[in-house]
Amino acid sequence: VLQTAKGMWNAQTKAIHNDVIAEANDRLCGIASREDPRVTAPEPETINALTSEIIANELMEQINPQNMEVNLVGDFEVEQVEEMMLRYLGSIDPRGPKREAFVDPSFDQIDPDPDNLIVKTFIEDPQE
Repeated sequence: VLQTAKGMWNAQTKAIHNDVIAEANDRLCGIASREDPRVTAPEPETINALTSEIIANELMEQINPQNMEVNLVGDFEVEQVEEMMLRYLGSIDPRGPKREAFVDPSFDQIDPDPDNLIVKTFIEDPQE
């Protein structure tokens, strides 16, 4: 499953670089965010370096039961939902996992670099 997902991400990145409008949008997002990797299309090397452990750690870092709100809609048994929530969410450390962030913590906000407000770049049209 992980290899399939990596292939899909790499195909999407390739599609972005083969579309003039998508490439321009990706570059603008990079300039506006000071190249924050959470905003721009990942490079194939970044995607290929991911492991199941890295992905699991990133997901667990975002899940914190103390800040979680669960909204349920539909036909379900309340007891079954409570049991599943206790099984899957109740086992998470309430203080959150302790590890270094995968993303550079200096990317705390979208704040363009004043030196990069005027940028000239050439984007080659792959269709030509």
